[in-house]
Order: sequence, then structure tokens, then C-alpha cells
Amino acid sequence: MSGSGVPAPIDDDRQAERMRRRTTLVSGIGGYIDAGSIVAGSVGLTYWTAKFGLTHSAVGLLGAISSNAISAGIGALVGGYLCDRFGRKRVFTKNLLFYMFGVLWLIFVSSGWMLFVGYVLVGLAVGSDVPASWTMMSEAARSERRGATGAIMQLLWNTGPVVVLLLGLALQPLGLLGVRLIFVHLFLLALVTYFGRRSITE
Repeated sequence: MSGSGVPAPIDDDRQAERMRRRTTLVSGIGGYIDAGSIVAGSVGLTYWTAKFGLTHSAVGLLGAISSNAISAGIGALVGGYLCDRFGRKRVFTKNLLFYMFGVLWLIFVSSGWMLFVGYVLVGLAVGSDVPASWTMMSEAARSERRGATGAIMQLLWNTGPVVVLLLGLALQPLGLLGVRLIFVHLFLLALVTYFGRRSITE
């Protein structure tokens, strides 16, 4: 039976299915940390405003360049171009390094100008991850399950803000330290996801 060649296709199918599930998972977690960073920035803004004495105009500008606005839009345009130019897998993976750098920047932010830079960095990373993650997930899914697979991404995208909001409420007594811990949780998830994405084939 070992020479019949029958087991090979079965093994290939199982391996392909595992790869599909892994791609769905690491893409979905990307949605979790992307959307989570939007709410984390909002949670931290109250504390940072008081710490750095930000004006109303500065707070409004931060909202405009955040992960949910201008910088994310620019990141999506750039990320989409880079996906087509250098390959979706490369952007899918390397973008998380950029995201982690931006999150670390916000964890150790110590001045108003650093806060602006951190918001832009994370916003660009979030935006560029969207075309890479959604495309990788869609292409990996079975044709008859692409709708359901896309729903998983949306579910995790919605879960991130909920978890971050709950963490913000639970860690409120810690003040700014609690905000840093929220970003630490996003950083660690991004780190694990980075290694998971490295094992994905395009």
C-alpha cells in the first residue's frame, strides 16, 4: 500500500487544511491587535493629555492621525501597493515588526511629540496590515467558505476593542501604568503572531 501513492494526496489535503486554518488564525489576530490599538489609544489619551498638558487642538489632531483615521488610510494605500510590488506574504509578516516598534514607542512615550509619532507609526502599521491580512485570508480559504472566513476576521476585529475596553476598566486604578500594560498585551500578541505568520506560505 505504501507504493500505491494513495496516502500522499490525503496527507497533502490535511496539510493544506492546516495551512488554511493557520492563515485564518494569524490573519484574524492581526485584526484583533489592529482594532485593539485604536481603542487602546483612546483609553490612553485621557492620561496622556493630563501628563503632557495637551491642548484641545492637539487632542483633536491626535484623533485625526490615529489608527482609525488619516495615518491608517495612508498605511492602507501604501500597504496595498507594497503587497502587489513585493508580495503579500512579505508585507503580511514584516508589517508586524513595524507595528511592534510603534507599540513599544507608545509604551515608553515620555513627551507630547513622541505621542504624535507613536500614533502615526501604529496608524500606518494598522492600515498596511488590512490589505495584506484580508487578502491572505481570502486567498487561503476554500472558495465555498470565503464568506464565513471573512466573518472570522470581522469577529476578531470587533473582539479586540471589547477586550481592550474591559482591560482599560480593570486597570483604571493603575493610571498610565495600566495603559502601558494594555499596549504590552498588544505587543506580545503581535510578537506571537509574527512568528506564526513566518510559517505561512503564499
